[in-house]
Amino acid sequence: MIDATDLRMLARANKRDKERERLSYAHLLAAIWQASDGGMKQVDIVGAVGLTRERVRQVCDDKYRDKHDPARKPAHSPASRAATRPALPRGEASGHRLTEGS
Repeated sequence: MIDATDLRMLARANKRDKERERLSYAHLLAAIWQASDGGMKQVDIVGAVGLTRERVRQVCDDKYRDKHDPARKPAHSPASRAATRPALPRGEASGHRLTEGS
């Protein structure tokens, strides 16, 4: 019979393996993008990595790559622009200036 200690051990191993798989896949994506950028044909990438042609096509698509490739993320995302934008004095954020006595 399995006990709580065994279950905890298996749960930790599962979590660790999921993280390894995530990192491994990120490295695979980076290698696919590097090969594609270097001129390798998608059909040759399919043969080398064992993914389907459709999956390699998706991975190499600019929209997918823009979303998942950290090297292609814009330097100034909306979040980083908001962080660097100077704070407006109270009342100016809505376009209304505070007047004396308001």
